[in-house]
Amino acid sequence: LIISFEPVPFNAVGQIYLEQRPPLEEKPHERYPNMWAGMGAVIDHYERLEDAWARVVKKFEGARIIQAVPVSLNGILPRHVFDPDRGPFVLHVVAVLLEGIPNNPHGKFFTREELWGLDLVGSHRDIILPAALQWYDEVGFGVGTEVYDLQERRIIKD
Repeated sequence: LIISFEPVPFNAVGQIYLEQRPPLEEKPHERYPNMWAGMGAVIDHYERLEDAWARVVKKFEGARIIQAVPVSLNGILPRHVFDPDRGPFVLHVVAVLLEGIPNNPHGKFFTREELWGLDLVGSHRDIILPAALQWYDEVGFGVGTEVYDLQERRIIKD
């Protein structure tokens, strides 16, 4: 079973940061060449969620993480989902509020309108981004949101 950790970075005006996957010329075994996706990671069988977070945080260098909040999918956190490209997997979606722009030559912030014109990886288009956008609309990073403290491994109130 695949376990996927998918942070969805937002900036202060609600844009989402995505990166473009490399072309086949750069990475011959890339499953989604030139497609846009978040900067998540598959959690290896020997890792904890915190280990995956430590790996993913490096992708945000140049920006400051202000807040990270778990996002439920239809009230369930994490969620077992099925994606035709990946099969069944457990999905941990985390909304991340960023200040600044990551030092990533393949990444960019997009407005909602721009998102749907991109060639997005299927699980991001169909599951991850809609869940994060729904959470942003309903809860957002306002006062009183629950925040997952990665050091303490528990949900705390802001």
